[in-house]
Amino acid sequence: MKQTLIGMCCLILSLALVACGSDFANSSTSFYSNYTAMEKNDKYEISGKCLVVNTLNIVYISSLEDNTVDLSGELKGISDDVKIVYINSDNKETVISDSNKNGEKGKLQLNTTINLEKGDSRIEFRGKKSTFKFNLSFFNIDKDKIEYFSAEKEEDELEEENFIDDEMESLDFEDKDNNKKDSDKLLDEITLSFTDKDDSSTILNTSLDKDTKVKVLL
Repeated sequence: MKQTLIGMCCLILSLALVACGSDFANSSTSFYSNYTAMEKNDKYEISGKCLVVNTLNIVYISSLEDNTVDLSGELKGISDDVKIVYINSDNKETVISDSNKNGEKGKLQLNTTINLEKGDSRIEFRGKKSTFKFNLSFFNIDKDKIEYFSAEKEEDELEEENFIDDEMESLDFEDKDNNKKDSDKLLDEITLSFTDKDDSSTILNTSLDKDTKVKVLL
């Protein structure tokens, strides 16, 4: 009886994993899943899972002058070769990192400085059909030199095909002159938590302070 029960549990787990991966296996377009993006001070952090079919945008940038930004993080569970590429306003491309050259055993560690050119630019994933989990942190973002830095387009329009299932939630905690005292008191105590639609797993669970901006895609 015990062996039968264990066998049934293994079968259920296998079916769950197959169902979870079916969207990635069947899709012919790039998209993110379980995606989160958070901006705080001079940092911009993103994490989740994605399928890259040819290209998938990571962040959009608008620089007032030439400058730099630092990038650290990890890609893991890489199914096929993937690159991270910087594209300037003239569509000139610079490879930041390549899993084929810099990766090892399905992982790619990142710890580098990116040279940003004046004007509008972007950073992308590139791959034929690669799936992986990622956790990226852009930091030392000089806001005196960088006018815009976000996973969203500057027009505040998202490419719908790049995200799967649910809607994007945007929480922007900023001081307001009329209610600064009350908001400070509230934000000292707030905890932000998101679970999936079946309440079976917690996607994000964190405490926030008043300078935190959070965008979440479930």
